[in-house]
Amino acid sequence: KKRSINKEHGCILGEWRKLNFETKLERADIKYLQEISVPGLSMERLQAQKDKLIFSVPLESQEFTEYHIFPVE
Repeated sequence: KKRSINKEHGCILGEWRKLNFETKLERADIKYLQEISVPGLSMERLQAQKDKLIFSVPLESQEFTEYHIFPVE
């Protein structure tokens, strides 16, 4: 499983920009930012070769990604 935050999914900076980087936000504005800051989720299945799993992670500017790697049962 891959969870990513980038300009398309969950980027709080992009949303804060839409609020003109206001530093004195109302409670409702902060709640809005918290609720939309959700990473995008995708899944991919890869096969390890000789006990090694090799993959490439291309990232955009200001993006970070978290991977969950599970053994096949």
